Amino acid sequence: MDRSRGFPSLFCGGFNPHHPSWWGRADPSDTADQLVALVENEGFVLDNVPHTPTYFQRGTQSALGLVWSRDTSTINWRTIDTVGSDHKCIASTLNAVRGQLLTPSIPTFSRLFCSWPKANWRYFSTEARKAVRPLGEASRDV
Repeated sequence: MDRSRGFPSLFCGGFNPHHPSWWGRADPSDTADQLVALVENEGFVLDNVPHTPTYFQRGTQSALGLVWSRDTSTINWRTIDTVGSDHKCIASTLNAVRGQLLTPSIPTFSRLFCSWPKANWRYFSTEARKAVRPLGEASRDV
């Protein structure tokens, strides 16, 4: 996190510690408390919709996929389960950087985070091509 100081940043990943901040059914652990202290001390804010599951396995669910942002604001945080994994992808749109709203003339950026080994890559590639087709010539490398 030291390298990103002073820059708008996202801190994302699959985190096993459970904490009431993102999963209300969780009893806080020392590890989860340390994680929360670390990211909050660095100025990050949790973007997840609280208590929204991002992981499903054998009839259980929890929030393992977490997204924190610093000096940015996001809108439309949501989970997407189209990659055929027990981890849902997380999509969110950057809305502002350092308080400056991104205007419609500047594309907003979506971010997806997935369990790569369990993803259905053929399906993902097909859907990605459909999604970027409206972007024109720059999308041909996808």
